[in-house]
Amino acid sequence: MRMKTDEGKEQYDLWFILEGKGPNRGSVIEAFCKCKGGRDGGCKHIAAAMYSLEFLLNTEGKDSVTSGVCLWKRRQQASIKPCDVKDVNISKCEYGEPSKKRKHEYVWLQNIDHDPGEERFRKEKSHDDMVKFTSAMKKQVTSYEPAIFPLLCKLYLPDDVPKATSLAEMLKSLEKSSCIMENKIEQFIQDSNSSVPTAEEFLNYLSFSDSEIIDVEHATVDQWESDDWFLHKVGFISASKCKAVFT
Repeated sequence: MRMKTDEGKEQYDLWFILEGKGPNRGSVIEAFCKCKGGRDGGCKHIAAAMYSLEFLLNTEGKDSVTSGVCLWKRRQQASIKPCDVKDVNISKCEYGEPSKKRKHEYVWLQNIDHDPGEERFRKEKSHDDMVKFTSAMKKQVTSYEPAIFPLLCKLYLPDDVPKATSLAEMLKSLEKSSCIMENKIEQFIQDSNSSVPTAEEFLNYLSFSDSEIIDVEHATVDQWESDDWFLHKVGFISASKCKAVFT
């Protein structure tokens, strides 16, 4: 064994720099030794110096990582023995990186209840206030009425909405909340002398004129693509309901 270095010294001149803080604390940042194999900072002299530093800083007398007994520990396995249901651990299998918890709670757009208007206008208006507002708007409306004006009149000025005298006029008017069958039922109740009319009496009373049939046919063109189709088919046994009714 050589007692001196190539330069005739008893010890090699070397140095190393360690990370002093953070998660990589203790990691080697840079190292250098004057021996032939230490130009890249990876010789055994630097490793020995680091063990010497660890021994110097180990004031609690703990064994180093290389001083322990080499042991092989078996990996824990899931129990395959029968157990109670309350002891069963049911969890969702996660693949890839675990999902990170959001720093801020996210609010979905449909759950946001915020009125961007001024505070003095945020208070919900009462029905009487809306009636006054609609009446005032009606006085100011000219030939170019707002798109929402017919709806306001329908909701808050129902007496001013023209009533339909026939089915064709009803389909063209603003009032489309009832279907032709509902109109027939209401008319039957008004014309019926019985306090409790029966279904048989209504079926005998029920009839549709040719003009009513033509008007409904024109109003429900393209069927499911027309809103009036869903309105006027209420009360009728359509093709999709025949099996459920007659079987």
